[in-house]
Amino acid sequence: MLVVHIEKPENVTLGKWFSELRGWLDENHVVPFGFSRAGRRLDRVIYQISFHDPVKAREFTATFARYAPTLRRPTVGERGQLIALAGNEAAQ
Repeated sequence: MLVVHIEKPENVTLGKWFSELRGWLDENHVVPFGFSRAGRRLDRVIYQISFHDPVKAREFTATFARYAPTLRRPTVGERGQLIALAGNEAAQ
């Protein structure tokens, strides 16, 4: 599992930007493990997307390099939260 932090550009609406990201995910048959707002960096909002497949995470960061993505392994706490979230979704 890998986590990508990606900056939402200031000059694009949230809906248009999400649509662009979602289009790539759909075209590449990727269902992210998690997607959430992760904070701010200066005046930009940062989103966190968690991937099951590290290859797809790397492809995503390469495709969206213009949005300054960073790639890392989840922390122990994040990993626990993601696993719990997956368990809750499976129970529904």
